[in-house]
Amino acid sequence: PAPMSSLSPRRAVLAVPFLLAHLAFAATADDPPADLDCTLRPVLAPAARLEFELAFAGDVDGASDLALSTDSGGVLGLGSWIEGVTARDAQGKELAVAHSDANRWTVTHAPGARVVLRYSVAPNERRMDPDPRVHYAPIVEFGSARGGAASANSSPFVHLLGGLALLLPEHLAHGERTLRWRWDALPAGWTAVGVRGVGAGPFTVRDDLEHARNAPLAAGAIDVATRTVHGKPVYVAQRRTGLGFEVGALADLAARLVELERGFFDDWEYPGYVITAVPVGRADGQGSSIGGTGLTDSFAIFLQTGTTLAAPEAGMSIPALLAHEMFHHWNGNRFAFEEPQQTSFWFSEGFTEWFARLLLRRGGFLDDAGWLAAVNRSLEEYASNPARTKTAAELRDAFFTDRSIGQHAYRRGDVLALRIDQELRQRSAGTQSLDDWMRELVLRGTRGETITPERFFAL
Repeated sequence: PAPMSSLSPRRAVLAVPFLLAHLAFAATADDPPADLDCTLRPVLAPAARLEFELAFAGDVDGASDLALSTDSGGVLGLGSWIEGVTARDAQGKELAVAHSDANRWTVTHAPGARVVLRYSVAPNERRMDPDPRVHYAPIVEFGSARGGAASANSSPFVHLLGGLALLLPEHLAHGERTLRWRWDALPAGWTAVGVRGVGAGPFTVRDDLEHARNAPLAAGAIDVATRTVHGKPVYVAQRRTGLGFEVGALADLAARLVELERGFFDDWEYPGYVITAVPVGRADGQGSSIGGTGLTDSFAIFLQTGTTLAAPEAGMSIPALLAHEMFHHWNGNRFAFEEPQQTSFWFSEGFTEWFARLLLRRGGFLDDAGWLAAVNRSLEEYASNPARTKTAAELRDAFFTDRSIGQHAYRRGDVLALRIDQELRQRSAGTQSLDDWMRELVLRGTRGETITPERFFAL
């Protein structure tokens, strides 16, 4: 994730390891049952709520545990927004559901029996909360509909990060399986978008389910623009009101960056991409704060209400945010780090900072003076950070709660990337650089290697 540029830093909600290839297609009546079928249903009256219905084959031991992602990255109240969890079998018989802990529910059923689980999320005003730690939780606004959260704006808007909204049966979490989702009974005037297309669906993804659910879904009064890069779609969606630019302008920018970064790795084998842009907080006329999180073939960005595409006088720009989150498709997704992964944030975040800035320069988004000024700011921030003498292990637990510690992981890796790049260029008389080294790491990750400090420096 990219940090907030002027408020407290925005952190990763979901740590996605080695990314498997996806196959996606619209479901037909002849398709076999999915391993996990998910239906989302906005209910406007009498009690407004967003309903979830999951259908799956229960665990063979007769007890299925379901949970949200535990890689919540400091999100407040994990699981507290899940309400009214019930379950039935294929014949409609009610099944026992135990709330095992704050983020886990257990359904008791006949061994391997089909289970239909239902739960809901209530309308809320999280989007307007000034605390960035709440924005990754499900945002549900039904506008002026009965029971909706209408005080902030009358437009309906739903934004979900799948890992924090979709309960996943733990016995199905890993291994290649089929996830199918659809929107049911979308109100008139609503538009929906997900990682595999625009519309109500159904859509099907074949992948490791833990990976597959880690993507954004948005619906309501949203604008969607589609661009094509090397024959693959790039979907960009944003709330219709609240941001100071049109979705087409953001889509044009995103398409340029997709082509730039995929060209860097010569990686054109991907099913598509989706980006959601969410206006958060209130415009205060004192600048803007921006942040985001990289997900599976997608990412979500959260921009202070009123943010424009114009480069700010200080802090992160929209192109820099997009470049950073997009680079996580490789650095963070294409190879796994040795556990605990938090001790590797200096690499997954810091080296992403370095390459995002470098590619912005090569792509014409930054001139030489702008690039040099950004590097000098990073060096200055590194030198002045009181956490600079601490080890990665000492920084691990406070990464999401202490701003200076969280920022230091970015700066430490950024400065180290600068030094390694310089060393490689000098030793090879300019024939090699950190570019070659990063491509080699991604290649090794694709082969399934786990990155450890020893392997890292052995390269």
